Amino acid sequence: DNTNVETLRYVVTDGATFTDVQGRDTTYTVAPLPGSGGMGCTVTTTANSGKYQIATDYITDPARDALLMKVSFKANVPNLRLYARFDPTVNGNGGGGGGNGGADSALTDTSTGHPILVSDDPHTATNAVNRDYAQPVYLALDAPFTSEITNGFAGSASDGLVELDASHALTTSYAAANNGNVVQTARVAGGKTIQFTAALG
Repeated sequence: DNTNVETLRYVVTDGATFTDVQGRDTTYTVAPLPGSGGMGCTVTTTANSGKYQIATDYITDPARDALLMKVSFKANVPNLRLYARFDPTVNGNGGGGGGNGGADSALTDTSTGHPILVSDDPHTATNAVNRDYAQPVYLALDAPFTSEITNGFAGSASDGLVELDASHALTTSYAAANNGNVVQTARVAGGKTIQFTAALG
């Protein structure tokens, strides 16, 4: 019953002239996913420019601590790059401070042979009223990411979205970001048409 995700959004760029962010430079529609028993939906994101479309089937299971996302990215122009920007709010807090349990940390885990975005908040103390049940929480986002990944702090120069907005590329990569309001940005492998499944657990 804790909020653990601030946002998980796609970012699209051509590497030279524009950077689009899902929700900022797009519109979307939502439809129920047939056969999901109410536990799934399809979100179709369309670029305001008409340059691409992203369809994502979301499915969850109340018996498992995971969310699956089946993603289909279709570019209508060449040379587009797809990124995922994950802004966790692990354990119901993100930036630390006196009103919550502390800052989060993030890193790129390569122990499985491919990169996985991991964030955590091991703190259990809180100043929030009527909240004495906090447990250490760890999040992992797995998808077919390339090695083009960075871990940073929201809104700062190390934030992948700040880099993509400024130069339409990830100019600097950080393996980890510790003790703050962390964000993670990673490029998804593929070209003009990309289909993949991502898991958030």
